[in-house]
Amino acid sequence: MDRRPAWCWVRLWYSIPLCLVGCVPPASTLIRPTLVADSIVAAGIAAEESLDPAAFAPRSVGVLPLRVESPDSALAPLGHGLAVLLMTDLARSQQVQVVDRLVIDALLREVGLAGAGVIQPTGAPRAGRILGARYLVLGSVGHGGGDDLILDARLAATEDGSVRPAITGTASVDEILEAEKVLAFGILEALEVSLTPAERAVIEQRPTRSLAALLAFSRGARAESELRLLEALREYREALRIDPTFPEALDRVSVLDTFLTDPFQVGALAVDVINRPSPQPVPDIADPAFQGGSAATLIIPIVVR
Repeated sequence: MDRRPAWCWVRLWYSIPLCLVGCVPPASTLIRPTLVADSIVAAGIAAEESLDPAAFAPRSVGVLPLRVESPDSALAPLGHGLAVLLMTDLARSQQVQVVDRLVIDALLREVGLAGAGVIQPTGAPRAGRILGARYLVLGSVGHGGGDDLILDARLAATEDGSVRPAITGTASVDEILEAEKVLAFGILEALEVSLTPAERAVIEQRPTRSLAALLAFSRGARAESELRLLEALREYREALRIDPTFPEALDRVSVLDTFLTDPFQVGALAVDVINRPSPQPVPDIADPAFQGGSAATLIIPIVVR
């Protein structure tokens, strides 16, 4: 007999946080990286006034999505995709501690910037303290002459808010990853990292030579940062269809395929998101017993046997 999960959505008015009791496995089996990332950000926000950036790892770095300044809306997601690839390249060195991208995404969701991903230099010290990073990479993508794009990145210090001079790379749209490599090596040099020949050789490798695959991957990264996971999976699969050897796309497809086929994991993530405080007040309903309550959605996975 086919056993397929069906979803039952129940709209509730409730005055306390929603919990699922008896209908899901123990909480320890539901711990997912996204929920852990949310917890890290929440803990950082709660303790940010007491955090001392001088105690962070000397070469700890958070890479934010690059700001894209282009009239071509198709290029807008590049800021997210390039940031992911830049994280990957920086992490090739064992001397650098790169903040996990899921933690970056959790922070951007918390401050309402998941889609745009733009934090101004003045906000870098606070973001860096929350992330536990000594430096933040703030970058942009803009148009140069003709068909060229200009990538630049600045290192913002969490401790004093100082911003180092920009590292710049220029390439045609089709060769944009060559400019990303310039940024990666420039940032590593600014951090005074000594690369081994093997590390340098790996960083020099381009994950894809297809602009279409890169754009699809970037759309997936942006969707994933907003927890639009089915859309993210479709875009990552499209990137793999175009370039089956794209390693970062292959990794994300593998992760999301595993996650989205487990209804309990999806339910846990959905309930976690739903139960977060809403910035918008929820109107009371007629029954006085429910006045002051908040809306919640109960998601119950039902296995049809």
